[in-house]
Amino acid sequence: MCKKEKCKADIVAKNIFYLDFDDGFVKISLQSEIYSSIVGAKLFINNNDDVASENNVPFGIYEFSAPYKYDEVYPESIFTYNKASKPTLRNPDTLKTFLEYYNQYIIDLNLFLKDK
Repeated sequence: MCKKEKCKADIVAKNIFYLDFDDGFVKISLQSEIYSSIVGAKLFINNNDDVASENNVPFGIYEFSAPYKYDEVYPESIFTYNKASKPTLRNPDTLKTFLEYYNQYIIDLNLFLKDK
């Protein structure tokens, strides 16, 4: 989804779509799991459908926002917030990447369904 050079961590998304057909309509649900690694873990989906890393290199669940005290621990977070819980946008490039990525998912899915 995004490389460390641009987003301050390697970010990978596992997206699962659920399609429910009923009365001529299709209901689509999306479940996203987003992971990040600041140490270059190569992530993959294993045989159990879980996200894992080669050689057990550390990675974690992506945190969209982090307390200001943990700026160094979560450099890839889009937002940080202070003691009063006021959010601050700290990684606009990462936010833009997320928006572009999921907007393209919507476009691609819409085109796919129109062809069916």
